[in-house]
Amino acid sequence: MRGGGGFGGGGGFRGGGRRSDIALKHSIVQLGYLANGLGYYRFSYLGSTKAYVGVMAQEVERVMPEAVMRGSDGYLRVFYDKLGLKLRTYSDWLSSGANIPAQSEVSR
Repeated sequence: MRGGGGFGGGGGFRGGGRRSDIALKHSIVQLGYLANGLGYYRFSYLGSTKAYVGVMAQEVERVMPEAVMRGSDGYLRVFYDKLGLKLRTYSDWLSSGANIPAQSEVSR
């Protein structure tokens, strides 16, 4: 099975890139939109039921391609720090107030 479990779907990819390719995710639910128009989602990685909140690499690639790279495994990775965001667990997001992050670093 294609993996992706663990925090960030590949945990600790050097440079902060997190596997964020839609092909590595399931149970995707859109929670809202960021100020730049990117969707903000709840999802789990294949092989896991732990839920996270974050973005989809394919969307980020269209808006801010410099925040996305394709890894040697062929999957897209997002550099959340370049978006001014953090990949978070869904439970952490809920306990902190369940607000869609306000960020303005990415422009359309």
